[in-house]
Amino acid sequence: MFDDKESIVGFSPMPPVPGAPTVGWSTKEALMHPLHPRIAVLPLVLATAAAFGCGSGASADRTVDQGHWSTAVCVANGRWLAAIKQPGNELDGLALEFKYGLPKQSKSRATELRDLAALSDSTRQLRDDYASAGIPQAANGARLKREMLDSVDEIDASLATLTTRAQALPQGDGRAQQSALLTPDIESAFQHMSTRLRGAWKRDAPWFHC
Repeated sequence: MFDDKESIVGFSPMPPVPGAPTVGWSTKEALMHPLHPRIAVLPLVLATAAAFGCGSGASADRTVDQGHWSTAVCVANGRWLAAIKQPGNELDGLALEFKYGLPKQSKSRATELRDLAALSDSTRQLRDDYASAGIPQAANGARLKREMLDSVDEIDASLATLTTRAQALPQGDGRAQQSALLTPDIESAFQHMSTRLRGAWKRDAPWFHC
């Protein structure tokens, strides 16, 4: 999902406008689009996360200055991107298998269940990190935080629905039907999350950037 350059020195930019065309995107791009911090080195990201209490809940209801809030959110985004690397790669591979290969029912089902679980776990961590980042000192800081949390709650519910669909898929050594490929629906769910988050940042935090 990420090449070495992206995973070590930063992340390739995604279209900056909510609702920008996404035709032809890979799963990598669909998942990266909502959150693409330009953070130089992953160990620095995690160290900063510890410094600002990302995920700890320490500042969840406290108003914080825009600089500290931005750092905490950028750290959260970076941690999330690192966590979705493996499932994103596997979903890309599965889509290629459906297009060019002979996908098997049990293998496809197992891959989708595993990757959906990983995406759900990492997205719930993202919510925890957003929650603990506090409320930015801005005219609509509380509204911004609520919209961010609602956006992640919505994708979490979508992933739960997709997991139920994956659990109901047939098992066996037979060829999986095209309808068993859930990658397009996963991409669509994350693109919707992108639109909500970018819309909220543009509306309530035009000063925010990573």
